[in-house]
Amino acid sequence: MVDGQWRDVATPKGAPLANGVTDLRFAGRAARQWRVLMRQPQGKAIRLAEIKLFDR
Repeated sequence: MVDGQWRDVATPKGAPLANGVTDLRFAGRAARQWRVLMRQPQGKAIRLAEIKLFDR
């Protein structure tokens, strides 16, 4: 969240890899909160195994 508004910071390049790692990288941003939004295709499963955010 930046200035009270949710902002998009990264978009996958290509399709996410099923049962694999989808690596997202983006320019550094100062934020107090982070939110992850994943859209589940109808009839498909989705899981999140790990998120890493690093402070510079």
